[in-house]
Amino acid sequence: KQEWPGRPQSTDWPQGVAVAILLAIIFVTAMVHQLTPYVLLMQLTLDEKLSLLAGQSFWKTRAVPRVSLAPMRVTDGPRGVGYHSAWRRCTAFPTGIALGASWDPDLAREFGEALARETAAVGAHVVLGPAVNICRTPLNGRTFEYFTEDPELNARLAVACVQGIQSQGVAACIKHYAANNQETNRTRNSSQLSERALREIYLPAFEAAVREADVWSVMAAYNAVNGITAELTLGHRDVPPQHHVADLHPATPVGVEPDAEVVGLDQTRQRAALAQ
Repeated sequence: KQEWPGRPQSTDWPQGVAVAILLAIIFVTAMVHQLTPYVLLMQLTLDEKLSLLAGQSFWKTRAVPRVSLAPMRVTDGPRGVGYHSAWRRCTAFPTGIALGASWDPDLAREFGEALARETAAVGAHVVLGPAVNICRTPLNGRTFEYFTEDPELNARLAVACVQGIQSQGVAACIKHYAANNQETNRTRNSSQLSERALREIYLPAFEAAVREADVWSVMAAYNAVNGITAELTLGHRDVPPQHHVADLHPATPVGVEPDAEVVGLDQTRQRAALAQ
């Protein structure tokens, strides 16, 4: 048998080549997975991009059939898949404030996993939870959904819950960003607070969910913060650039106030920004 010129005599080289090829395939597959959203976005026309800023219905995003982009279905909620959003009766888990009383991140993760499995079972891709606002007052109509009045405990439970949800391939959507302190007149009230209070009390759970749990989406609050709609006041200013978080604003027609035009949310400026 004639040997190839320069070929190593060791019989180990084919195994080395096979390992190298396998690693290359894994690397290329990972890169394609990472680039797919950007490639898809580049294929969308301006009108198609704008169409994604509003939902097809209350619980579903719009599809773009031309590029095989299917609609994304969302469902409530923080204490179990909501019948009003899934039209299926699912488990009514203990509510957020009960989970907060456990002081148990492991239990929060277990809850997140169970919630995600039921979300997937009803055909949804995103669960609108957990709700991680501070329990500022017992008079708030949503306090029962929130974990605790302690920002650090809130953060630990939020991270564990988000990790549990997303470990099952379902997107978590933490809410309500931020300082949602009352349900009455929630589309017209404003939470007045200092920058220090905002950062030290109200935002740690949201920040931890992004930085530590890599949460896939955030829901903006209806309320204003210091007189300006929360989504416009806070935006993504505390989201590191390496984290790509979807911003879901509920019921945009009533969630965006007239001051939005002043800040730059009117559609004309949005079109110009997208065009650039």
